[in-house]
Amino acid sequence: MALTLVALCVAWALASASHAHAASGTSAAALTRACPGADRLPTRTSTARRRLRCVVNAARRAHGRRALRDRPRLRRAANAQARRCASAKRLGHRLGGDLRTRVRRVGYLRGASSFRVAEALGTGTGRRGSAVAAVQAWLRSPPHRAIVLDRSVRDGGFGFTGRSALGSRDGATWALIVGRRG
Repeated sequence: MALTLVALCVAWALASASHAHAASGTSAAALTRACPGADRLPTRTSTARRRLRCVVNAARRAHGRRALRDRPRLRRAANAQARRCASAKRLGHRLGGDLRTRVRRVGYLRGASSFRVAEALGTGTGRRGSAVAAVQAWLRSPPHRAIVLDRSVRDGGFGFTGRSALGSRDGATWALIVGRRG
């Protein structure tokens, strides 16, 4: 079985959007226009996941990439990781096992002869806990940008919990798992 595995995380304390985001269609305003409400801290998990998927896919489209398909198995793995990080009060890719173990556990790798998976984690409070803030933070970090904009992946798992990994209830922890199976 061929394997490509990438795992990265980021905690953000956001400032204003950079000029690169404004020029590329990934400014906060552009992402909020594409995904109304995604600049606010969500209260419901299903709404949060939809907003994250919308913002990630808006950023991908702005950069000429195809949208990610929501995959329930990756979603389960992403939600579980967001909850683990919030409970541990830290971001960590090894919480609950490495990424390959976690996506195998939910059945995403069943029957695959090759695969690629990658993960981005983030946390924030207040408006800095919004889906827009998460995606913008990932796009400002070259390794996370590579995950969000990876041309080779088609599947996505969008995870959320309404608690910050910084220990605040006024926040969010996000997990994005992208993948491709061969």
